[in-house]
Amino acid sequence: MDQSTGGTENGTGYVVSERLDPLLVELCDRRTQLMALFAIAVLFLGVQLPYLFVVESGTALFVVSVLNVVALTGAVVVLGAALWYCRKLRRHNAARWS
Repeated sequence: MDQSTGGTENGTGYVVSERLDPLLVELCDRRTQLMALFAIAVLFLGVQLPYLFVVESGTALFVVSVLNVVALTGAVVVLGAALWYCRKLRRHNAARWS
């Protein structure tokens, strides 16, 4: 147990909270679903971005487009970070077992 953070080193070189580690492992077990959600979020973000330049600002559609872009950007960042962590964990485990 790392005294400074209250977590343990989980084999990836990072100190992770003991409560958070099982969640991340479970999340990585669903990597295929994460990849599908990531792809859908990127696709929808690509569809929504042009609306920011086409729709007249100040309209309700513009506000909805801005909210969609903000939410989808957040989803892409969070899902991308999860996929990055899972790839790093998988590479570490593969190197350890070979």
